[in-house]
Amino acid sequence: MSKIQTRWSWFNPDYYLDHLEDLTLAELKKAGVKGVIFDYDNTLISSAGQELAESREELLKNWIDYFGADNIMIVSNKLTFQRSYKIMIKEAKRLGIKAYATNFIIKPIPFSLNQAVGALGLKPNEVLMVGDLIITDIIAGKLAKTKTLLIKPVKAPERKLIRLLRFFEKLLLNPEVID
Repeated sequence: MSKIQTRWSWFNPDYYLDHLEDLTLAELKKAGVKGVIFDYDNTLISSAGQELAESREELLKNWIDYFGADNIMIVSNKLTFQRSYKIMIKEAKRLGIKAYATNFIIKPIPFSLNQAVGALGLKPNEVLMVGDLIITDIIAGKLAKTKTLLIKPVKAPERKLIRLLRFFEKLLLNPEVID
């Protein structure tokens, strides 16, 4: 796995990958990871997408087999009344895993992620937070004291807010991949 370095070391994710499929589960086990929290939008689905792509579903099933369904969760900043939230919940139920929507307490504020870690019944340092944005996912993971993995977002047209966040992320943090 590669590392990514930003202007401020505190924002550096523990791991960086171009594609989630490149991660070997043995590497996580060696690092002491017992559970995984996935960001939903742009990490597991495209922002324009609704349901999991077949490739991501197969990947999730492998992780569920490895860690157990009780130790996998998907999280989102979705509001509970949004249609996409209902789709996320449906997908989680279908896969037999937990889902958590932050509602009005949004990432990077760690409160919701702390609740998600608590729901897994694991210590924060035993959990890996996987996401596509440093400004939300990685900072939330760092504040919640989890391990963090930054991946490139699922390719798709992104909402204006996400494009703006990515612009500020590049401008302020100037992330650089280090092998």
